[in-house]
Amino acid sequence: MAGLAIKKMAQEVKAITAMKGEELSSVDKAVALVKTADEVFADSKRAKAQEASVKDNFKRMCLERWGGCVPTRKVSLYNAELGKKLVLAPCGGGYTINEQDVASKLEAKFGGSIAEKTGKAWDVWESITHAVESPRVLDETALAKAMAQDKELAGIVQGATVENAPSLRVTFSAMTRAENSDALNGLVE
Repeated sequence: MAGLAIKKMAQEVKAITAMKGEELSSVDKAVALVKTADEVFADSKRAKAQEASVKDNFKRMCLERWGGCVPTRKVSLYNAELGKKLVLAPCGGGYTINEQDVASKLEAKFGGSIAEKTGKAWDVWESITHAVESPRVLDETALAKAMAQDKELAGIVQGATVENAPSLRVTFSAMTRAENSDALNGLVE
């Protein structure tokens, strides 16, 4: 049934490509064009909603399978007959250091003012940030060295660090040649 609707829609769209500009002044042609556009856009919205539903349910099933834990590696479902795969991959994640929090904790711990560039807090801040940007931003290499040498600084930075969970991205695509040659089917972790 859906295949017939798609074929009919394709015929209507093909008829539109054959239309000339002067045909827009015909009420019948204009109404038919708007009607076809409405149907095409409605079908497109439904297809996108169904695609989102498939992806969301695949994510849900993977989370259920791993007890609510986000998979650390990609998970692939294969259909060798179609030559297609559905892949769930973790993206992003990591840690974010709140630089304002580090600065205020340095001022509280060591005294001085980073804004006024005074005291030990400024000396530490200057040693762990880039001078190139304004305002200064943390220099990860310098920060790692300083944290290894100073446990108090390490505690301050860890207290201002937030872990970001990775997001999950689902893609649907053709299998690669290697995957096809292995005739993969089903779940591959």
